[in-house]
Amino acid sequence: MNTFPKELITKEDTVLDLFCAGFLGENTLQNFYPEFKSYLGIDNDKGKIRQMQLLFPAASFIWEDYFTSLKWIDFFDYKYDILISDPWSGEMEDGFKKIIIPFSEHIDKYMILGGLLPYPDEIGKFQFKEKMLRNANTNCYWYIYELKA
Repeated sequence: MNTFPKELITKEDTVLDLFCAGFLGENTLQNFYPEFKSYLGIDNDKGKIRQMQLLFPAASFIWEDYFTSLKWIDFFDYKYDILISDPWSGEMEDGFKKIIIPFSEHIDKYMILGGLLPYPDEIGKFQFKEKMLRNANTNCYWYIYELKA
């Protein structure tokens, strides 16, 4: 059984979801769709992004490398309320250092990070809030961060 902290997302929130196509959104988007103002999912798996577009027509998706996405997000100075990042286990450490930390500068409310890594107490302007068991079978957690007061 997978859990997700869906109570953090409201109809007024803008959501940026990295590594979104894993399990076709089963761990993330399926839990709160369509409870958001806008949703942008980014993944580098073109086939899964096409499937996600059919499953979730009210959401937007980009098939792109994460590093390219960071360049255009920096260029246009986009801001989102919530960042969700649930990378594959082989991409966690590299993804955290090279993707999550830079993307966190564009988030104004919460970061919800999945995985097996023990994330630090602080990530940029965010403070660790709580750890929530995601899947007891795999010992995976959601690490929830909120904007520092």
